[in-house]
Amino acid sequence: MKFLDLAWQRQTLEPAMSEAIDTALERGDFINGAASRAFEAAFAEYIGVDHCVGVGNGTDSLELILEAAGIGIGDEVIVPAMTFAATSEAVLRVGATPVLVDITSDGVLDIELAAQARTSFTRAVIVVHLWGLTVDVDALRATIGDDLLIIEDAAQAHGASVRGIRAGALGHAASFSFYPGKNLGAYGDAGAVVTDDHVLAERVRRLANHGRLDKFDHEIAGRNSRLDSIQGAVLGVKLPHLDGWVARRQQIAEAYLTALADLPWLTLPATRVDGAHAWHQFVIRVNDRDAFCAHLSSLGVPTGVHYPVCLPQLGFHADADPTRFPEAMSAAATVVSLPVGEHLTDADVAQVVDAVKGYEP
Repeated sequence: MKFLDLAWQRQTLEPAMSEAIDTALERGDFINGAASRAFEAAFAEYIGVDHCVGVGNGTDSLELILEAAGIGIGDEVIVPAMTFAATSEAVLRVGATPVLVDITSDGVLDIELAAQARTSFTRAVIVVHLWGLTVDVDALRATIGDDLLIIEDAAQAHGASVRGIRAGALGHAASFSFYPGKNLGAYGDAGAVVTDDHVLAERVRRLANHGRLDKFDHEIAGRNSRLDSIQGAVLGVKLPHLDGWVARRQQIAEAYLTALADLPWLTLPATRVDGAHAWHQFVIRVNDRDAFCAHLSSLGVPTGVHYPVCLPQLGFHADADPTRFPEAMSAAATVVSLPVGEHLTDADVAQVVDAVKGYEP
C-alpha cells in the first residue's frame, strides 16, 4: 500500500494525458500558452469565480495576492499558527508582519482570537483550509469586520465547500497550489490565484509576467511566475476527475470515521455538517505518535505527519512564544495522517482500520 500513488493516477488517465501533453509540445507555446489559458478558464468556472491566473507555484500565488493588494512594510496580516511555512513566508516576503493566531481544536483559525489580534495595522487575514476542512469565512467576516482582505490559502482544499460555495470563492481572493501531491496536482510546481476582483486579477497577472500584459508593456516591476503549458495541459486533463476523486476520499473518510469511532485513545478529525471536506489528509491525533506509526508500519500501513512543527516553532518566527499557541503546539505533537488517497481499494481501507484497531497504547 502506498500513502500517495501518482503512478496509479497517471495510469487511469491514459491515453488522454499523453495526448494532451503531446499537443502542448506540438503547439510549442510553452509559457502561458493555449493549454494554460484553457485550464484557467475551466478552473475559474469550477470554483465559481470570474478570474483565475495561473502562476508558478502555490507560494507565489499567496505572495502575488498580497503584493497586488498593496500589502507590505508596516502592514500586519493575521495567519493561523498551524499551517505549512509558506503561509507566513509569503507575508514576510512582501515586507509585512505575520501576526500568528492560535487554531481551534478542529485545526483551523480561531475566529475569536483573530478578532482580538486585529490592530490598526491589520490589512488582511489569511485563512487556511487545513487538511481540506473549510474555515467559516462568513463567521470570520461577521466577527472581525468586513473591511479586511480575507485571503484563502486553499492549497489543501481542492473540492471542498461550505454551504454550497467552493473553497476559493469564500474570501476576496484565494491561493491554490498544484504541487503533485495535492488533490489536484500538476507534474511539477504550479499554482493559481482565483478571485472575482478584476483589478486584483489583472495586477496579479501583470506582476507574475515581468510587470506586463503585452510583450513590452512593462508598467511595473514584476517577476517571473507563470504557468507553463505542459502543466496547464496536465491540470486540464485532471480537473474533470477531481470531484470523483474527492468523492472517493470522502467515502474512505466516512469508513474510517465509522470504524474508529469507539477508540478512546485517538481523536478523529473534525467535519462540517454544512459543507464538504476535501480530505486532502485524514488527520487523527494520538499521544505516542512514534509508537503508533511504528505499529502501523510493521503491518504495511504508511502514515504521514502534517505537520510535526507549527509556525511558532520555526526559526523565522523565533520571536514568537510557543506557549501562547497551545492548540497549535498540541496538534504538532499529536497529528498523524492515515492513507486516504483515491487510489486505495476497499481492501486497503480495511487493512488500515484493522491496523489502527490492533494498536495498544
